[in-house]
Amino acid sequence: MDQKIIDKNKETEEALTHLEMDRASYYLRFQNVEEDKEENLALVMAEIVAELLQREKNETINELDDVYRVFTSYARRHRLPREVHIRFARRQVKDIIYKISRDEVIKYKGREIIMLKQVPRRVREQQKDYRFLTNYLNKKNISFRWITLVGIWVTWKEKRMKIDTLSEAQHFYEQIGGPEDESSSRDELETSSQEESPKN
Repeated sequence: MDQKIIDKNKETEEALTHLEMDRASYYLRFQNVEEDKEENLALVMAEIVAELLQREKNETINELDDVYRVFTSYARRHRLPREVHIRFARRQVKDIIYKISRDEVIKYKGREIIMLKQVPRRVREQQKDYRFLTNYLNKKNISFRWITLVGIWVTWKEKRMKIDTLSEAQHFYEQIGGPEDESSSRDELETSSQEESPKN
């Protein structure tokens, strides 16, 4: 194939990825929110978000642009309620809520709620090959950040390094003492996945 066509396809792929990431940056996923047949889901989530932000529920509901439940294979397998996905009107509000969730335990009707970011399928596919490393970094409490297109930034021994090839990932994995048979657990991968069914 002509190199110009290859380069053009790559540029298009990267542009689509950035568009999907921008769209996803307004969303959060909530796992383990108890379901009720007669529920007003928007009001339920407004109540949860209002408590996090320490604001009135009526004020908070204006920050929720779209609220709906989706089926995931993880929820079905573990007999959990369907996930709740929220698109926020303002990304800043979503970021504040996500930051709070990293430091506080969030509960609704006695159940702990797990909050996750939305990651487009295209990006998940690109990240999949690095999961053996990122899961191990999480276990060792080593800071890292995903690079949008491929790879990660890692902070190790007070140095920041870029890892964007699989050979670099494998080398660093061995350097920090990862066992040869270390592999990502199925649940860990599915918890961070975005497999979903259409809205109900």
